[in-house]
Amino acid sequence: QAGLPDDLVVPTSDAFAKVEAELARWTSGTPAAELDTKGWTTFQWMHFLRHLPDPMTHEQLADLD
Repeated sequence: QAGLPDDLVVPTSDAFAKVEAELARWTSGTPAAELDTKGWTTFQWMHFLRHLPDPMTHEQLADLD
């Protein structure tokens, strides 16, 4: 991006990468009850919820309920 240094280090988060991996599993059909969410922090749950697909099916919503 304009104005950013060429040697900018883009931050990454192992914790959020794990959330994204579980989200990918869920969107591929793994039931929510089988996701590895034990020990997730509030911020990991927020990341999961903010990255849910839009729109979602009634079945997907029921699975998360």
